[in-house]
Amino acid sequence: MAAVFITGGATGIGAASVRKFAANGFDVAVFDINAQAVADLAQEGHSGSITYFGTDVGQRSAVRQSIAAAAEQVGAPTTLFVNAGIQKLAGIFELEDEDIDAMIDINLKGVLYTVAEAAALMRDAGNGGTMVLMASDQALIGKEGSIVYGATKGAVAQMAKSLSMALVEYGIRVNAVCPATVKTPLTDQVFQWIADKHFYAFYNAVSAANSVRVVRLRGPSSDGWRSRPLSPRPHGQALFSSTPPRKTASIPPSGLKRPALHPANGPWKLWWFGVVGAMLSAWRFRLSTSRHDRVYR
Repeated sequence: MAAVFITGGATGIGAASVRKFAANGFDVAVFDINAQAVADLAQEGHSGSITYFGTDVGQRSAVRQSIAAAAEQVGAPTTLFVNAGIQKLAGIFELEDEDIDAMIDINLKGVLYTVAEAAALMRDAGNGGTMVLMASDQALIGKEGSIVYGATKGAVAQMAKSLSMALVEYGIRVNAVCPATVKTPLTDQVFQWIADKHFYAFYNAVSAANSVRVVRLRGPSSDGWRSRPLSPRPHGQALFSSTPPRKTASIPPSGLKRPALHPANGPWKLWWFGVVGAMLSAWRFRLSTSRHDRVYR
């Protein structure tokens, strides 16, 4: 059966691609650094084979060695899926040189190294082939915290255009895919980063509110309500804490309740604004309809 080479095939979109090819009988060579995840894929019992090659795609010598070993074991590839990539989110003022270098080495140089080695095998085999490069929607749009990541993916998209021209004479097609955010182990950190940055305070407030519940009990006096915080207990139970009760609100005697539509009551205000808003909307609709009739009648 034909051989398929996939980088970054241990998890996420790469793993899904490995499963799909192997299920259809292809011999898949997976280039990754997560040996256990690839071993788990191989044990799923597909009709095709799944072979792991430990590879740091940011190192050209490692890519060359792994590609050569894979070609010797499963044959020259007819399909190459360059999927390996990393994402380290940071604002413009928090970027670290180490993270910048890592993303460029893996997301950009790694793609070029892998394509160069695999293309040579396809060329020498003389059967043509197909290459798919994993870009991103960030090749087309910007996203918060992804300044360098987006730049590398934009470069990959452009690289696919140039490679398609360079390799067409050998019958090798090159395309890039630009998916939007997909929930994978890679993007889990993205969601966490966004949550930490924008919703951390809100999350803490909600957590604090959930950790202490308040009930209101009718106090011994008839003119007010009293409350006590609850202490959380397992299995959804709750017991009163030792916090002394405190008066929290006053309820007017039943005979002195305000009328339902009293101007000082919230519902009356909302009702009044609703009526006024409806009248204005109807007037504007009628005005626009009259103009439409004058123009198109």
